[in-house]
Amino acid sequence: MYTQFSPQIFVLYSIGLFLGSIYSVPPLQLKRFPILAGGIIAVVRGFLLNFGIYYAVREALRIPFIWSPVVVFIASFMTVFASVIAITKVSKVLLHLWCNIGPTTWGSLLFATLTCYVQAYPLSKCTEP
Repeated sequence: MYTQFSPQIFVLYSIGLFLGSIYSVPPLQLKRFPILAGGIIAVVRGFLLNFGIYYAVREALRIPFIWSPVVVFIASFMTVFASVIAITKVSKVLLHLWCNIGPTTWGSLLFATLTCYVQAYPLSKCTEP
């Protein structure tokens, strides 16, 4: 690939490969962390996919590299759109955590915390004899 495309396109694809690897390869697997996963999804789907593919096709067709306001707009719009998808993913994870722990368990945790506090500091210690 390095011999067929310019260094800029090679760098874009290398960044995409790196982000895809740290997103899913077991030592890091950043897809486990919703905020980092959302950021990677937004960058790859929004910027790299639109900007990189468009200019790689232009280069393959031997059309020179120029900054196009249309492509900048599309890449920016899709980055924002992918960020919204990422936020939705983060909210789904938080909702999943809430449903797994459940409001009953949250209430039990609050009750247990208050019970421990009351046992540690009973009213008899707070009142004067």
